[in-house]
Amino acid sequence: ATLSAAASKVFLSYQHGGLLFTESQAVRDAIIKLGAGDSTTTVTKNSNTVTDLIEGVTLTLTKADPAAAVTVDITRSTQGVNGAVNSLVKAINDTEALIEKNTFFDSNTNETGALFSDSNLFIVRSRVSAILTGVVESVPAGKLRALREVGISLSPDTGRFIFDSSKLSSLLSEKPDEVRNLFASVALPSDGDIKALTFTDKTKTSTSAGYDLQITQAGTRATDEGKQNVSAGLTQNETLTITVGAAAATVSLTNGMTAEQAASAINSALQGAVITNVRAVFNSTTGKISILHDSFGSKFSFTVKSSLANGTAGGTGLGGPAADTDVLFIGRDVAGTINGEAATGEGQTLTGNTGNASTEGLQLLVELTPDQLAEQGSSQGTVSVSRGVASRLEELLAFLTDTSQDGPIQGAIEEANERVEDLQSQIDSVNARIERERLRLSEQFARLEQALGTLQTTSAFLSRQLAQISANSASLASSPRR
Repeated sequence: ATLSAAASKVFLSYQHGGLLFTESQAVRDAIIKLGAGDSTTTVTKNSNTVTDLIEGVTLTLTKADPAAAVTVDITRSTQGVNGAVNSLVKAINDTEALIEKNTFFDSNTNETGALFSDSNLFIVRSRVSAILTGVVESVPAGKLRALREVGISLSPDTGRFIFDSSKLSSLLSEKPDEVRNLFASVALPSDGDIKALTFTDKTKTSTSAGYDLQITQAGTRATDEGKQNVSAGLTQNETLTITVGAAAATVSLTNGMTAEQAASAINSALQGAVITNVRAVFNSTTGKISILHDSFGSKFSFTVKSSLANGTAGGTGLGGPAADTDVLFIGRDVAGTINGEAATGEGQTLTGNTGNASTEGLQLLVELTPDQLAEQGSSQGTVSVSRGVASRLEELLAFLTDTSQDGPIQGAIEEANERVEDLQSQIDSVNARIERERLRLSEQFARLEQALGTLQTTSAFLSRQLAQISANSASLASSPRR
């Protein structure tokens, strides 16, 4: 890998009346070139800390030196993997203990756990068990296909999983790729010129035979290969103008320059015009100078104009057959199919189309050159898509817990909510009846109070009348008779 990062400095000086900031160099992105020769990939970053160039590796760029190649050695640590697997086994055993705690039945007391006879829980338990004790069918026979082969087995005495970390450590050293394929989601092309980049949950797991891969066009970068052999140097004065987008670089090449000097002069002019994704190279085998884009595909292009026709002896042979004419050079996108299904190419990346039955979202990096493709033919082997134990567990957990999926847990939640709604409806109905009865009794009580009041008034009237009658009777009895 060749690392190059443009640094920026800002000087601070104090003057009477305020602060003056002077920019010594314009801020630029970091430029990293990974690989060598035609397979070089150029990446631009707005930070000197790069975490997504090499999986699991963080690069810290401290200085820029485009001429110096930096080799990054990466070693594998098995300790972290053992720790992660041990945590997985512990989590599985803890889950099983939790299930037992909530599904028990005591024949002596007839007591049961809160989830005793819950069918959803038994479905979950069965599916998890099938994943943990079964084989990964998409992994070819003869490879590591089951957890028991890497030291994770079920104890017949306790019903719990046990983990032999020493066995896994040994296999991580001897067969790291097979261990990875057992646990993780991977896509494995059979051809060394093709690499799997990623796939989505829409991509279907293949059989161990994989998906057939047909490549009909290799991805290329925009390239202007000179038509003249300049191994002996230039014998003509020549002016080149290279244009990329709105930026243009002009360089004057002179009679007597060596091919290396001419290529260096072109690169200096490109850098001066801040064109960082196009470069000139001299191939000592062919004796020709080429200008090429760092990126592949039809999105990337440049134009070249030379003061000489490319057939002029002693010139670079760059540009077109006519002098002082802009000639466009453009890359091509890879083309092909995966499992007979349509795929879209962008540069060297081939992606299964949306809506494909099997390969939607499957993304491959096809590093074949046109010459290799012509020699080998369009049939480029297969690519198998495999989901290992950890990935299948993750998918199952997503199915169980994702509210957007109709899993058993979500179904149980919805069923419980329906029961709650039904009970609430019954409660509301009872409350409505109670309210109606309360109103009826209140009305009766009001009428009763009204009647009672009337009776009390009548009683008082009658009492007065009786008293008056008694008084009259007494008066008549005490009067002398005549």
